[in-house]
Amino acid sequence: MQITMTTPLQTFRRMIIKNKRVLLFLPTCLLLTTMTAVAEDTANMQRRSGEAQWVDAKNVDLAGFRVTLSEPRPIARSHGYLWFPTLYRTSNSGWLAAMSDYADLHVGDGTCQVSWSDEGGYSWSPLVGGKGGDSFLTLPSGDSLLLPYYTKQESANQISRAVQRIPRGRRELKLMEPGVKVTGWPRPPEKLTGKAVKPEWNLSSFVFTGQTVAVKDGKWLATLYGYLSGTNGRYSLVVAESSDGLAWQIRSVVADHDCPLKGVEGPNEAALCRLRDGRLMCVFRIEANKPYGQCFSDDEGRTWSPPQKINGPYSVQPSLAVRKDGSVVLSGGRPGLNLWINADGSGLTWERLDLRAHHNACLPNELIQTVETLETGEMTTGYTEVAVLDDTQLLVIYDRVPHGWTAIPADSKEMNSVWIMRATLEA
Repeated sequence: MQITMTTPLQTFRRMIIKNKRVLLFLPTCLLLTTMTAVAEDTANMQRRSGEAQWVDAKNVDLAGFRVTLSEPRPIARSHGYLWFPTLYRTSNSGWLAAMSDYADLHVGDGTCQVSWSDEGGYSWSPLVGGKGGDSFLTLPSGDSLLLPYYTKQESANQISRAVQRIPRGRRELKLMEPGVKVTGWPRPPEKLTGKAVKPEWNLSSFVFTGQTVAVKDGKWLATLYGYLSGTNGRYSLVVAESSDGLAWQIRSVVADHDCPLKGVEGPNEAALCRLRDGRLMCVFRIEANKPYGQCFSDDEGRTWSPPQKINGPYSVQPSLAVRKDGSVVLSGGRPGLNLWINADGSGLTWERLDLRAHHNACLPNELIQTVETLETGEMTTGYTEVAVLDDTQLLVIYDRVPHGWTAIPADSKEMNSVWIMRATLEA
């Protein structure tokens, strides 16, 4: 079958031949067409190249900003496990999303699925398998490192593990071995133990967690949490330093097992950032469904202020982003999915935006609901990542797990999925 395409002008000409009275409507039609084109051109001019297809869905006045949220976009779906997402910038326009692909149990070698974007986070590549990792840094060469989550206990004073290297401008993960090593412990790190842990794995209880920060002496800082020997079964959170991303040494203890904040777990999953006054801030989990703890450092992470309960934000794996104007954005969840904004850059006062409600308003057929029968009561892990896209825009990644921590039944049409949305903040 042959299809003949006609332009709007050709259509009008044919109509005019049939009925000259159509001429009366032509100026109006042309005016409306011109107005629409101008509006579309203006909208396109206001967006960076590659982002023109984002659809803004909601405006909220919050913390002195007009916050515009886009419709959520799917990154990936899977009938298997696909959750606990993280988001990293690999270049000016390049992004990497990493998602755990196994049950929430200890394993000898964690794995993940990764996807790439060169369009400001709007569209993503097919999934590719890799090793699990939670912390990321970019080297002066332009190559990047995805630090391992699990580490091996090499000796009483050293843990180590292979690391994944991402060559500059390439969409690939190269496993490097030997990889990272961490030394200089204030007391020996304990091995990971438990019913599901096999002795032959030789795993340390300490794992890399959260974001890395560059400090003034040219090194990077990264956080790790685990159990130090001789403690009472609560986690300790430490900061390690490195000049090459491979050889790490403990610089300080942020908060240890004796942390006075209430929480059976103790200080663990963490995020680091540099505030506009130059201080470092560390926000960390102490127990699910409880507010985060936070500490500050005015000497590049060598010492930290006493832990204090943060004013509002909660509860699992925090993520921090500092905007050009100095305002701080924090994402997290459980319950729900949230974005908090600290307008004055102090990290002390926060206003909340409900991302789960926005997701549900946009996607009524893929709701993230509270379900009492699920292990955490949520159709999401609550794990998120927020990252700066440009001077006014942020990206936020999160997951939807309709069966919670339980594997999706083979006969179910449901799928686990990872999503991203864009948030624009304008004063």
